Amino acid sequence: LDPVAPEGFLRMGISLMSVAFYEAEHGQDPSGSIAQGKKALLRSIELRPEGFLGSLTLSRLERVQARWLLAHGQDASAAIAGQEARAQQAREANAEMAVVSGWLRCQAQLTRATQAVAAGADPLAAFDAAAEACRKEQGARPAPILQRVEAWIRTLQAAALAQSGQDPRAARAEVLIAASDGPAVTAETHYLRGRLALAEQRGAAALALAKSLLQESPRWPLSHLLSARTSLLLDDPRAGLAAVDEALSLHADWAEALALKASLEERLAAKTKDPLLQQRAASDLAKAKAINPRVDWTFLE
Repeated sequence: LDPVAPEGFLRMGISLMSVAFYEAEHGQDPSGSIAQGKKALLRSIELRPEGFLGSLTLSRLERVQARWLLAHGQDASAAIAGQEARAQQAREANAEMAVVSGWLRCQAQLTRATQAVAAGADPLAAFDAAAEACRKEQGARPAPILQRVEAWIRTLQAAALAQSGQDPRAARAEVLIAASDGPAVTAETHYLRGRLALAEQRGAAALALAKSLLQESPRWPLSHLLSARTSLLLDDPRAGLAAVDEALSLHADWAEALALKASLEERLAAKTKDPLLQQRAASDLAKAKAINPRVDWTFLE
């Protein structure tokens, strides 16, 4: 690399951000790629402080790090703050980046609320604050991608409310999901509606949405996780175990999936009286908690 040419460092940073994202989404530790990517992007910004793309990419890299840390029970506060700050810098450097910057800042609010709930905060208050902050990012003319993040916030709020014994309908998630729909129903919409159906104990609706999602996005780990969760609700642990194994084949060492697998094994052990299944359940739950000690209160997905 030319030590005084920002373009080369920027290209390297963008490439490493993509590598880190791929690693994290497939259960591989992205820390090395994140560190190298940050170094390249910071050098790019140092050489061209008026540019916006370096800050924008660095914000996206901070998002990868924040999600990875949260999924592993670690404090993501610094990465969340960095994600917000770099997104704001990109917007200040180029007003045309307002929507992308807003999306990153809304995503930061989602992660912050999830971390707060995992630490014991009230899900109604934490996710309400996140949704309100995201609404402010949207301004008078909301963009669909920002509305979609708000829909995620409300859907995960519904899941957290159900987990804590509160009424998931207080999240008003369905209104936001409908508002964020584009011209066609997307896989993401099916997933959000499926998660909401699970929170509200609507098994038949969740099953129909899970089947549609698997047809649309068979390589998306969340498709299989939704199917496994639905099988647990419908008391079909064998189908759930098949689905969660598919999820883990696409995303290794996933604490949330391993904890769900343990629940399914416990359910099947109760039906079959098989002590080996009970041992597997204990082993899988231990693996999940080794990855993320707060796995029971992680609603990032």
